[in-house]
Amino acid sequence: MNNRDSYNLIHQALTKAFLEGRAKPERCKLPRYKNTVDELVHLLYKLSKSDDIGNDKHAKDMNRIRSALNTFVKQSAFAAHSDRDYYREYKRGMNIVPDLIEILANCEHLRYERFRAEDPKAPSVEELLSIPVCLKAVRSMSLVKIAQIIYVEESIKNSIALLIPQHPKDEYPMARQMKRHFIIHYGFTNTGKTYHALLRLKAAETGVYLSPLRLLALEVQENLNSSGVPCSLLTGEEEDIVPDARHMSSTVEKLNLDEKYDVCVIDECQMIGDSQRGFAWTRAILGVQAEEIHLCTAPEALDLLKRVIDECGDTYEVVEHTRDTELIYVHAKYNIEEDVEQGDALVVFSKKSVLSIASELFSKDIQASVIYGALPYNTRKR
Repeated sequence: MNNRDSYNLIHQALTKAFLEGRAKPERCKLPRYKNTVDELVHLLYKLSKSDDIGNDKHAKDMNRIRSALNTFVKQSAFAAHSDRDYYREYKRGMNIVPDLIEILANCEHLRYERFRAEDPKAPSVEELLSIPVCLKAVRSMSLVKIAQIIYVEESIKNSIALLIPQHPKDEYPMARQMKRHFIIHYGFTNTGKTYHALLRLKAAETGVYLSPLRLLALEVQENLNSSGVPCSLLTGEEEDIVPDARHMSSTVEKLNLDEKYDVCVIDECQMIGDSQRGFAWTRAILGVQAEEIHLCTAPEALDLLKRVIDECGDTYEVVEHTRDTELIYVHAKYNIEEDVEQGDALVVFSKKSVLSIASELFSKDIQASVIYGALPYNTRKR
């Protein structure tokens, strides 16, 4: 861009800032016109006083501009600061504001040209004024100050914005480059969702199973190993690497997003809505590198999972699972002393209740295993 183009850009920016595109002052209302003139004169004086006088061409040009400004101010009636004099100038049609803008544009152009000569890394006028916040600032700041302060801040913000994807799915570029296909298994508890998904996992050359619980991950590892499919285990508390295993059973948080798999099974996907751990399911669904992904979920999460997959641009099919036998509810009150039988599982909702019932059973010579979340991992495993 040549000097003339730079000057024109500066002139256009100042005209827009002070006149909003209206070139003639008579189209401005009188009070606003007066304020505009005062602001321009103030900015010009501030700019002219900020330059050191030298013997170079720029210094001579700046002296010429200052001289023209002083003459202009002395000869213009608006220097008297009275509404009547402003109105007289306004009625006579003197182009006070455009004349001031022309002086200011020359001043800014010369100063910024010298600034860029001293700092080759400084942005061009075109680059500077292409940023809206910088363009807006020309009414109150010099281009040099805008480049030193606002432009630097905006450049840093823009650089950071480029590093942070606008959409969560874009945080996983490797997965976005793949053509992934999802099979959503939905249904109520004990309808065979995980069972059917694991059949595909066992048949694959490589695969990963993701579980919400360490014990469930262990159970699947043992299932695959007993079926002749070597499988390792990775949880927050334990790592069991089986030699030559090409399958992994893990808690969902431990998923390795850099690894590629043929098949991935993500269990209990309704937990994507959990306020504490839901992020792990979101991360796994968005980022796992597998061509075939099985999602096992309760019905209430089906629509959400479809929307997530659609956002990723992947394909999916839905498989509904139902119970082969009817679930029978027994509404009669359960009496531990009379109704408990060998093989029964008693589920309660607090550690205190677990220990209380276990103590009651022991007192009646009924042996019972106790399990709750705070037990050591090895104890629960046994």
